[in-house]
Amino acid sequence: MPESAEEIHARVVAAVGEDGRLPMPSMGEWDVFPWEVVDGAIAPKRLARPAPEKPRQGEGGEGCHACAGFSGVIWENERWVVTHPRERGGLPLLLFLQPKEHLDLTDLDDAMAAEYGRLQVWLHRIMGNLPHIARVHVDKWGDGAEHLHTWYDGLHVVAA
Repeated sequence: MPESAEEIHARVVAAVGEDGRLPMPSMGEWDVFPWEVVDGAIAPKRLARPAPEKPRQGEGGEGCHACAGFSGVIWENERWVVTHPRERGGLPLLLFLQPKEHLDLTDLDDAMAAEYGRLQVWLHRIMGNLPHIARVHVDKWGDGAEHLHTWYDGLHVVAA
């Protein structure tokens, strides 16, 4: 059973200490993260000069982590796999939907595209009906890896 909003709040408050501030997530260190602290205030980063795009992880199927094997598998069929990052638990719930083949979104044929759509709706319904999840966000980011991976985030918890 997932934690309630009150249980999550109590656990986080106990972990962060007196000032009540959570640590900055690791994404604050990403080159593409648009904010920085300047003189104690958050400000947009300076606009960088145009530069060539870095290759995405797994480009051309070479060195693709997904193709090397999936971890945290919670469901699969012959074409698709749903995974959960094992290093995280509780809420927010995070799941990934990926094809087993090294494909990007534009590589899906009509049959795979139709199945992808059905799987997205099913995952959204399943997650949205879990206790303490008010909304499910669906994200497709293509910056980091060439292998298609869609994120399903149960980010909003409902207080009991």
